[in-house]
Amino acid sequence: MCEETKLPYIEMMKPDNLKLRPIVAGPANKTHRLSSFLDLLLKTFLKHIPSYIRDDIDFLQHLPQSVEEDTVLVTLDVVGLYSNIPHDFGIKALEYWIDKHPEELPDRVPILAGIILGVLLIVAMILCYKKCHRRNRYGYIHLERDMTLSERILEEQRQRQHSFRESAWISCQFYLRSNPQYSSLKHLPELGSRSGKQFFSVADNHSNSPRLLTIISPDQSMVPPFNMATNKSLRELFAGLKHPYVFPTTEIDFLIDRNLIVVVNPISQSGSLKDFIYQSKWMDGWQKKYGCKGRPLPLQTIQVYGKQILMAMLYLEEKGFPLHGHIHSGNVMLQNNICRLSGNENVFLGFIPKVHSLIKKKLKENKESLDSLCFGHLMFEMVFGYELDSAEPAPRHLVNCQNIFTIQMLNFIFTNEKNTPTLKEVSNIPTLQHHHWKYRNISFD
Repeated sequence: MCEETKLPYIEMMKPDNLKLRPIVAGPANKTHRLSSFLDLLLKTFLKHIPSYIRDDIDFLQHLPQSVEEDTVLVTLDVVGLYSNIPHDFGIKALEYWIDKHPEELPDRVPILAGIILGVLLIVAMILCYKKCHRRNRYGYIHLERDMTLSERILEEQRQRQHSFRESAWISCQFYLRSNPQYSSLKHLPELGSRSGKQFFSVADNHSNSPRLLTIISPDQSMVPPFNMATNKSLRELFAGLKHPYVFPTTEIDFLIDRNLIVVVNPISQSGSLKDFIYQSKWMDGWQKKYGCKGRPLPLQTIQVYGKQILMAMLYLEEKGFPLHGHIHSGNVMLQNNICRLSGNENVFLGFIPKVHSLIKKKLKENKESLDSLCFGHLMFEMVFGYELDSAEPAPRHLVNCQNIFTIQMLNFIFTNEKNTPTLKEVSNIPTLQHHHWKYRNISFD
């Protein structure tokens, strides 16, 4: 609180008795987490207030089963409720409920200390506001030097990303309040390269296991309608997927009013196949993890992993899934040297595959070759330790490869004389038939 905080306002003619209230959760302010802290401390008292309604579902549960025919339903809306509550009354209300139910306040925060802390924070914010108002009446900030175009673009991107992360954090808190199954929210870095996707770690209170929760807005090209009927169908579909090489989807929820999709998966502590290739930790941001060349995998490992991924793809094909398109090393989870295909919901949400810009010309010739080409790109990354930067391998890509089996496999997928092979035909490549395959029992909590 020792640093000056910029509080935005509009300077105008106003009465002398008009008071301005600083917003507690102003983005980028030093106190922008204060509202979350106060919410954690005080929300346990709400259950003692008879008029408290948690959300829409709670409201429906309070409605009577039936009413008289001449019953009139009335709704009230208070304009500017919070800004019209005087500070003194707000503090007295807190004192009343804390004195009445002291057991609700965590032991590590004494009652008196909590009250004093709240009062001091409010006073400090008011002093910061007055100081800012005196020193910079119109809120202009002097620029030390002109920013270049590239610097301005990067700064705007950084600000948009920061704003989006803050919005996603609030949306995730909202989701957890309506879903008590999950708790212990932690905002993670951008684990994947898809723009707009935010990652959180949560605790599953039913299974006492950590989960990975992602939030993203639906794509405009999403074919199924974005409604609760589609949400129900997807839940039933993924609940029925049982295969040792398919990564489970614990939860998929549509937040219709917020235009967001929530997907919950188990956390694989070994990370993804991409993390394995680049020798990185799963919880680090993707820009930090994949900035340099990875490590090529041994032929035997490529054979094992390639076959496991193919069996997962063929299983989804048998279940009637449309072309997947999201087959890449970041969507393959590892557990006990077993590959499990994830990201299977993306095909229904309208997201464009990562490799689409590279292979779109080849797809014009044969749209059904999407998954085979994606698998070929994945195999190339396992063989060479980096992503293929073109639709198919060129001689410059293969010049340093000494293994004839991998060359034959890549040539069969990318330069087949007849047409791009199907997944079934790819699975019969001799290189991928080297071992005897058996399902292994795998379980996630």
